[in-house]
Amino acid sequence: MQPLRIFAYAALAMCFVVSPGRAEKPAPILTPSGHPASAQFLHRETLRKLGEELTAEAKESGRDFAFATLFVNETHGAFLTRRTATGEAELHAGVSDYWTIVAGEGEVVIGGEIVAAEEKAPGESRGASIKGGATTRVRAGDQINIPPGVAHQIIIGKDQSITILIVKVNVGQYPWALVK
Repeated sequence: MQPLRIFAYAALAMCFVVSPGRAEKPAPILTPSGHPASAQFLHRETLRKLGEELTAEAKESGRDFAFATLFVNETHGAFLTRRTATGEAELHAGVSDYWTIVAGEGEVVIGGEIVAAEEKAPGESRGASIKGGATTRVRAGDQINIPPGVAHQIIIGKDQSITILIVKVNVGQYPWALVK
């Protein structure tokens, strides 16, 4: 299959349909026959407001991150995360991650090996850092595709923060849903 055609199919698969209100209560979308569709549209204003809520939640809880589940099913899910400090290095054997940087900036390290990796669940490894990965500066509007089995880590500098829309796609290696 041609790369452009694959990209077009991937782009169509990642479209969501919801009102600019709260992501948890999407407005019903009607098909031509008048029946609700399962698609959801996630408006940029919804992401902006939810990002602000996550910032407040992280501050109130004293943590350096907060996240919200936008939707999840057996094959894929979408999450919004807000980070104010560097996160753990991680690797997923059965999940492909597709990130869109919604706000802020930082660096992402991709590839290499996780230092002192610990398996947190079958096929899920985490550690403090990555050795031998490629570091790239990222900011709002950037998108990153991270295939299964590739180590990755977000690095946040002093006085920086980042909000990321993460789409996780179960590539069929896990017998369970992404989130239970």
